[in-house]
Amino acid sequence: MSFPLKHLHLHAFILFLGLISACSHPSEPKSEAIGQQRWVGTMETGTASIPFRFELNHSSLILINRTEKIVLLQDKNNSDTIYYSIPHTEGSIAIIKTSTNRLNGRWLNPQLPDQDFKFSAKPDPISHTHHSQAETQDQRYHVTFVSNDHTDRSDAIGLFNFSEAGVYGTFITQTGDYRFMEGTRTGNNFWLSSFDGNNLY
Repeated sequence: MSFPLKHLHLHAFILFLGLISACSHPSEPKSEAIGQQRWVGTMETGTASIPFRFELNHSSLILINRTEKIVLLQDKNNSDTIYYSIPHTEGSIAIIKTSTNRLNGRWLNPQLPDQDFKFSAKPDPISHTHHSQAETQDQRYHVTFVSNDHTDRSDAIGLFNFSEAGVYGTFITQTGDYRFMEGTRTGNNFWLSSFDGNNLY
């Protein structure tokens, strides 16, 4: 199947790409029991606020990127924090439930101790049980990533699917793709993000 090739220019301050990690234990109020629920988190990187979705139950945290689900098993907990191990790495996600409608946490990576990123989360108000029947076919774009100082450019192919529920897709480069990404659309503008425990885009 062929798609029309369109052009799209993305600036680094709009689309945050790259590996980000954190290492520091939070000092917050004591946690409460966590039941099964879906949440929308916002990771603060210092240059952007990156949204991501996840589900919590009594024994695991599940990162959700469209149809991709990554299970992080509960590793340990203390009076303040519950830790969930990221598969195949030494990293983890630490979470504190401060109230019924709010979580605080940090993304921890011992290999990059100088980087420290916190996030907050609230219950996901949207049901994602069934994908929208109004989805379009993938639309194919030529994408140019531009650095903030306009000195560095790189090309990619963007595959995007627009629906009433949001935007889904990925970026394809010469070395691979950015896996499952999802986001929102307002008029002609849209935002995509993805978090798998190792990479935050």
